[in-house]
Amino acid sequence: MPSAPAGRRTRKAPGTKKRKGAKRATRAKGTRAAPRGRSFVYILQSKVAPTRTYVGVTNDIHRRLRQHNGHLAGGARYTKAHRPWFMHSLFELPSRREALSLEWKIKHQRRRSDGAGVRGRVATAERLVAQFPVHRRVF
Repeated sequence: MPSAPAGRRTRKAPGTKKRKGAKRATRAKGTRAAPRGRSFVYILQSKVAPTRTYVGVTNDIHRRLRQHNGHLAGGARYTKAHRPWFMHSLFELPSRREALSLEWKIKHQRRRSDGAGVRGRVATAERLVAQFPVHRRVF
């Protein structure tokens, strides 16, 4: 089999491309992640506007709260306007898939009987988390 002429590139097989600018994910010094496979659904409440809430999913609650409060880069756009935030409730689930499912249900399957504001979000979360066989309310 003849080799490629000098100065010409040879084609690589699909899927073996080298990604340009690929960065390794690093964790901030002093933070700790949850055990592998564990994910958390959290409900934040604003200190300056107590009626404002935010629901999210993470595997490192300390890092994520610091991001929402602006200490680290990467918080949600919505939380930038109503800083500072504090963790009102936290639910632990065995997988990210279940945590994302619960988050979506909290945001979209609310009932009038659950109430309004942060208490309504927590009531919704408590009602819906019972559907998951393995869960734990941290606080």
